Amino acid sequence: MEDLDYRSFIVQAYERRRSADAGYTMRAYAKDLGVSPQLLSQVLGGKLGLSASSASAIAQKIELEGLRKDLFIASVEAKHSRSQPARLAAAEKLRKAFEESGFEAIALDHINLVSSWKHVAVCMLVELDDFTPEPHWISSRLDIEPGEAARIINDLFKAELLKLDTSGKWVRQAQKTFFKLDESSPTLQKFYRDMWLKAEQSLVEEEFGDRSFSAATLAVSESDIEFIRSEIEAFRRSLISKIASRPGVAERIYTIAVQLFPLDRKRKSTT
Repeated sequence: MEDLDYRSFIVQAYERRRSADAGYTMRAYAKDLGVSPQLLSQVLGGKLGLSASSASAIAQKIELEGLRKDLFIASVEAKHSRSQPARLAAAEKLRKAFEESGFEAIALDHINLVSSWKHVAVCMLVELDDFTPEPHWISSRLDIEPGEAARIINDLFKAELLKLDTSGKWVRQAQKTFFKLDESSPTLQKFYRDMWLKAEQSLVEEEFGDRSFSAATLAVSESDIEFIRSEIEAFRRSLISKIASRPGVAERIYTIAVQLFPLDRKRKSTT
């Protein structure tokens, strides 16, 4: 929980704007946030904090809503409130949010280290019955170079996604996740694009019995989108739980991917 850094929300919002406009600068971003470039630099560098009122204003300007807005402001208050009771109350709010979600956050400085499908795959390889903690074995299973495998291993231990237990065995920190990233984050979008490329490769190269692809096209009400999203999330969690409870040993790693996206253009407003 203590790894949740409100700076990540500010950085992600900047990345989104810069991905839409390559000429968008940090100076322009500071102006849009209503702060000086110097102040923004010091905040992102960890040299200065934000007040609760500044956090609330910035949350609105970077379009945070709901839980993400609450987490952003609570993270600021937990770190920088002048009142100890306020800091403790904000920290408790963060703790409950993570407890309810069942996940911890990856530190801001580590997000870009572990944002590829290869990092996720290496994390899961340790669950296989024949896992060998050696770059050459990992590279042969994932069809990557041994040097790249060694770099990924280093990244995962640095981000504490992998650890050594008391016997020296590699263990996966199952509760770590990209909790702070929303789907508009360029980092997460790149991860999904890489996964789609792997899916395309599997569709061509894997035997039919070793993979499954399905799709359904529906006419839906826009007011039902949140309901559909929540049902997909419930299905995903339920399926993962059922798979984990089944007997037997793990022999391969798979990805279960569910996408929801429109095929048509949004209708134009008549007003």
